[in-house]
Amino acid sequence: MAFVRLLFALVWLVPAFPSALAASSPDRPNILWITSEDNAKHFMRAFDPAGAPMPNLERLATEGIRFTRTFSNAPVCSPARSALISGVYGPRIGAQFHRRAQPVSLPEGLRLYPWYLREAGYYVSNNVKTDYNFEGNPWNESSATATWRKRAPGQPFFHVQNHTTTHEQRLHFPAEDVGRIRTETDPTTVQLLPQHPDTPLFRYTYARLHDQHRVLDREIGELLARLEADGLRDNTIIFYFGDNGGVVPGTKGYLSEVGLNVPLIVWFPERWRHLAPAPAGSAVEGFVSFVDFAPTLLNLLGLPIPAVMDGRPFLGTGVERAELDRRNEALGHADRFDEKHGFSRSLRQGDLKYVRNYLPFIPDALRNNYRSRTAAYGEWQALYRAGKLNAVQARFFEPKAAEELYDLAADPYETTNLAADPAHRETLLRLRARLRERLLALPDLSFIPEPVFLEQGRENPLRYGESQRATIARLMDIADLPLQPVAETRERLKAALVHGDTLDRYWALIAASALGRKAESLAPDVRALRAESADPLVALRAAEFLALVAGEDARPVLTRCLRQARSAIEASLILNTAVLLADHYEQPQLTVDPTWFPAAWRTDPALRPRLDYLAEPTQP
Repeated sequence: MAFVRLLFALVWLVPAFPSALAASSPDRPNILWITSEDNAKHFMRAFDPAGAPMPNLERLATEGIRFTRTFSNAPVCSPARSALISGVYGPRIGAQFHRRAQPVSLPEGLRLYPWYLREAGYYVSNNVKTDYNFEGNPWNESSATATWRKRAPGQPFFHVQNHTTTHEQRLHFPAEDVGRIRTETDPTTVQLLPQHPDTPLFRYTYARLHDQHRVLDREIGELLARLEADGLRDNTIIFYFGDNGGVVPGTKGYLSEVGLNVPLIVWFPERWRHLAPAPAGSAVEGFVSFVDFAPTLLNLLGLPIPAVMDGRPFLGTGVERAELDRRNEALGHADRFDEKHGFSRSLRQGDLKYVRNYLPFIPDALRNNYRSRTAAYGEWQALYRAGKLNAVQARFFEPKAAEELYDLAADPYETTNLAADPAHRETLLRLRARLRERLLALPDLSFIPEPVFLEQGRENPLRYGESQRATIARLMDIADLPLQPVAETRERLKAALVHGDTLDRYWALIAASALGRKAESLAPDVRALRAESADPLVALRAAEFLALVAGEDARPVLTRCLRQARSAIEASLILNTAVLLADHYEQPQLTVDPTWFPAAWRTDPALRPRLDYLAEPTQP
């Protein structure tokens, strides 16, 4: 095959491997996972004509199977990787936050998938990134030197080779590079997302990302050449996929298709082609999600799939092409993203996409220190403040709609929200109901504030979720009140504020903020809660509502809440509101004394960036 000839052309790069270890058990396949970081399918020519040329991956796709609708369940590393290695949706087990404030425990009866492979006699190695929201090391070796070459003679292997070549940090270059460092890709030829302004810096940023894809392709070619040189290719099933979408500004971390839809190619040697659901060279449009990968591995190897896993196999015995093609639904979740707290869910059915933003008053552009290191992001923000963006480009910096609805066949980059269009009302209600059904079935632990969950449920998240199922359903009802007629909503919110428990009040205040001035009549009840509540989270949301709706200064209450904070993650949540109000709602900036917090909190990855940002001399 042409692909084999390419690999042999690269073999001279690879030192010979001892023949005693070259062979592997012929009755069990080896499996090689090649992952790359922050890769949406949109930046690869194998999946999109406007993408970067990657001849090694394109040959792999020609001889393998392309899965064109593969979705990371979360658009950022740790919750995405947690779904991959567990086969369970993050919000079901408290693994949905990036990064973990504390590791969560796995459900009873579940191990991370490498454990099952080790028990079956496989050598399992990982080079090198983990970034899971769980404790424990299930690998024989996980390090920068891990390789299949360290297994016992004849032992089958499962190996993960992770490439950081396209990671977001590769775009952390100064704007001055535009005229100083030439790119291999011509910036005039790149296709910009409609959300981005057409400037030399943005074009250069895209060109740099295309160049990194070319480098990645050469690295993958060298890895495959090593596999060939070791005499292992004919018994190894090869996967290539991106670990989440991205990574130009406004993609990684957000529930857009460019944040979620990743490339996936699977290549089968002739010996194992009967395990493939489609012939070589084909493209499968049935939906695949990251929760499906762990059960797929087990199914490929004939191992039982634990009942607690949420995913379904898309390869191996029992998977039929016709049924696979009928799979047309993907669930996405976006929660805390480093120090930036948020809560959104997405449901895609075929070419229809529904997004529910539970904190719509928080713009996507809320400060995240790591994102701001990209020069193009800074330019994008400056152009917004100068009023030089069109409506599609400016939307990232403005409050979100509570609901979004897109027809991806006509609008692949999600520029026209159809949620308020009467012609699409029936579709909106159907997808709204289906998302609610999916979240209740988990149940979704993000309806429990992260500090409360960590205190009450971290040790056994699955059992905790089951015990809180009725509570979560009630909180979801309150959270969804802004979707109902306003007159009915106000009365029910008032009842929750006056008579509800702490979590009822917490969510009633968020729902009131989502309604904005339509909920202004609730201000007297909210002022009473702000003054009387002993719970910092309720007082926080009360101050937030009154700042958003009535313009009242939130700083005295936020200061009180910070002094009462019971954990670093709670303090981070409070500072999230402080930065939101100062940067996006013209509130005075809060002054914070880091010595209010224990020394251990000050280095917490969800709190430290906020303290650093607020300590800067001036804020926008």
